[in-house]
Amino acid sequence: MILTSRLRLRPHQVADFARYLPLWQQSETPSPGPAMSLSAEEAWARLLRFVGHWSHFGYGLFIVEDLASGELVGEVGCAHYHRGVDERFETFPEAAWRVLASRRQQGIASEAMLAALAWFDHNVRPECTVCMVHASNGPSLKVAARLGYLEFARANYKGQLVVLLQRHGGSAPGDEQPAADSGRAEASVFTSSNPVAEFGQDDRMTGWTD
Repeated sequence: MILTSRLRLRPHQVADFARYLPLWQQSETPSPGPAMSLSAEEAWARLLRFVGHWSHFGYGLFIVEDLASGELVGEVGCAHYHRGVDERFETFPEAAWRVLASRRQQGIASEAMLAALAWFDHNVRPECTVCMVHASNGPSLKVAARLGYLEFARANYKGQLVVLLQRHGGSAPGDEQPAADSGRAEASVFTSSNPVAEFGQDDRMTGWTD
């Protein structure tokens, strides 16, 4: 588990399904890039993917919960997808983030991803991580830049033009180092008196997920 001033990050659990589904089915406001919604069947398969990912690799995407209310507000982290877009991209763990539609423009994506990447750098120690963002998704590209990701190529993914970005291990600004606990972090606290001002409002859209 990882704690920030507002959020709790933890691995997925099967029992999360009812709370996880709205993350993929809540009504979206008009935004750049393709709509990202999942049926109940697809969301269930995705949830199980990350339960298994944690079991096999010892890391994966985190569920993000609001500390004050306990609400499930997002999903962030790094995982392996085998998308087949570029050999250089496939080699490294891919970062992804998604925030509940009703909780966007509050800096949640950046706050959660900074914490997740700090944990990942300390516990997994990757040479590099990558991410993929729709070329028209300006808000998510801003989040990626804030996290230290730089564009290295563009590609076609499922008929959409996407930007491929990379970040070398340990390069996210403002990282602290959460303690390792058998491959999982137990607690790391990041504090901010004004999270929206510090982390920005550019989490309306997500890093590419499926």
